[in-house]
Amino acid sequence: MAGDVIRKGFEGIYLEEYLNKLNKRLSDHFETVIINGYINYATRYRFSNSNLDIAKTVSKDSVRIFIAKNDKYLMHDISNVSTKEVDEIVSNIIKLYRVSPPTREIYESPNVTKTYYDIIPNTFSENIFNEDLSMDLIENILTFEGRNVKRLSGILSIEAMKHFIVTSYGVHGEGKNSHFLVRVRGFKDKELSYTDVKVGIDLRNSDVETLLNNIDYILGIVDYVSTVDEGKYNVVFSPQSYANLLNYLGYMLSGYLYIRNMSSLSGLLGDEIASKNVHIYDNPRMEGSLMATCFDEEGVETRKTDYFIDGIFNDLALNTLIGRKLDRESNGHAGIISPYPYPLIFEVDSPIGSEPDDIFKELGDGIYISNVWYTRFANMRLGTMSTLQRDIGLYIEGGKVKGGFMGARLSLTIRDLISKVLFATKPREWIKPWDVWMPSKVGFVAIEGVEVSTGF
Repeated sequence: MAGDVIRKGFEGIYLEEYLNKLNKRLSDHFETVIINGYINYATRYRFSNSNLDIAKTVSKDSVRIFIAKNDKYLMHDISNVSTKEVDEIVSNIIKLYRVSPPTREIYESPNVTKTYYDIIPNTFSENIFNEDLSMDLIENILTFEGRNVKRLSGILSIEAMKHFIVTSYGVHGEGKNSHFLVRVRGFKDKELSYTDVKVGIDLRNSDVETLLNNIDYILGIVDYVSTVDEGKYNVVFSPQSYANLLNYLGYMLSGYLYIRNMSSLSGLLGDEIASKNVHIYDNPRMEGSLMATCFDEEGVETRKTDYFIDGIFNDLALNTLIGRKLDRESNGHAGIISPYPYPLIFEVDSPIGSEPDDIFKELGDGIYISNVWYTRFANMRLGTMSTLQRDIGLYIEGGKVKGGFMGARLSLTIRDLISKVLFATKPREWIKPWDVWMPSKVGFVAIEGVEVSTGF
């Protein structure tokens, strides 16, 4: 079976040997060498109108090489390593180095010498390669019969990654992770739709029936929608709609953007800028975490990082280069040049119940946004942005659903996402919206006083 062939290639013995040869040769010419190698496997099934349209599998390898010497450093990427000779790559990098201009700063490698072969529990499953499990899941979706859903569309995406690192300063590492994502959009009619997402590690735990029943339930709440009434509302965001916006907050937490005054949070580290009950962090070593890893792209050990605690902007995503500029240590978030957070987890101190009745009762009056897309910044430095409603929206009056709407454009700022939190539920399982690359772990979140206009 194709899955068995891919599983064998995923072991990556050839790539590890290739990286070791490159490191040995490049270390003869440069003070610092960092080589990250990746094997990526992905299968995507796309379905629409309750029929399977496309099934495509891709397996590829890539290598990212970083070298530094004196007042220069550079990065070079290659792919399909079986077609690239080590001597040719080394020769090309030496030529590139010679013609490269000096950089702003001198790169000093992290003070770390370590070998990583840790396996974080429940972050990789061999079942990711099991085609029978994939097809069973697809069959369950395509044969679903609900009271309100008339047709279904969506994707099943399956991904696995193996990561190797080798450096001139003695770091060697190997790690792997995998996940599946099911995204289903149900239609009641042309204007009434609802999307739900399931992300997990093991296909045997997909629980797609719960996802489908939830879609059918939401589509049964209202029978028609009208164009949204413009105004200012307290808004309950579904997990996937808030996860979309939280992804953009993640960009602002990069130390690279922060020190260059390109983040809407620049200059605010240590200030109380979030609601007191908000806690936002990442933990790539947590059991069951998506994108789990024991080491970053410099070979620095990863760790839990608390970005917001008790309303205080507590930390940034740091690598060695940015950490030294701020007189701090790397916290294991390289990107060698630009650090980035791992999947963010959003919690509050006193979460409410996760049932719709609990959420709407707590809201009282306002609106519910089930899904968003086309999030855009008017000014990234100020953090002003807008996002468009996708799928059904609900008016809530006196804690009850009073009708549906469509066409809302929501305008707010990055800081609104964390400073105007009215309440939230416990985080759901991992969520990954379709148009962002980073998953999040978040529940339903209510934000005070969001400007709503029509997107039409």
